[in-house]
Amino acid sequence: MGGANRVVLDANVLVRLVAPGDLREQALALWDRVLLGIEPCVAPSFCSAEVISSFRQMGRGGHLTAEREEQAVDEFVSGIQPVLISVESPVLTRLAWEIARDLIERHTYDSVYLAAARAFGMEFWTADQRLLRQLAGRFPEARFLGDFPLPPPAP
Repeated sequence: MGGANRVVLDANVLVRLVAPGDLREQALALWDRVLLGIEPCVAPSFCSAEVISSFRQMGRGGHLTAEREEQAVDEFVSGIQPVLISVESPVLTRLAWEIARDLIERHTYDSVYLAAARAFGMEFWTADQRLLRQLAGRFPEARFLGDFPLPPPAP
């Protein structure tokens, strides 16, 4: 990964920053690069709603206590959301629709992230292996969070 890249992070990556789950270490390592300004982070304007919806689902599903769910929301809105560069435009909307159509998707949520990555020449990081399989290499911008390199352990 180069120096001044911008990245698009899927909501499922942002959720892992404050909620327990697999690939959390990779999400935190990637986020460290964002906080250092090495990888400014771009997200669709609806991303925050998608993240807090995930916290709500985790709370209702018993994966987070009510207290931990509220804490996750607070951590997101105070420490993560302000760092995100929100993007939305008619050009991105149209491109997202075209991508969803080409992928034969019913919904366009994932396609908006892909459209931003493609339009701005950014990497798109996701933990969604189903999405990556569906892309079948058609989006070289797409990266699996599990492949993000972890820093070496401290001596």
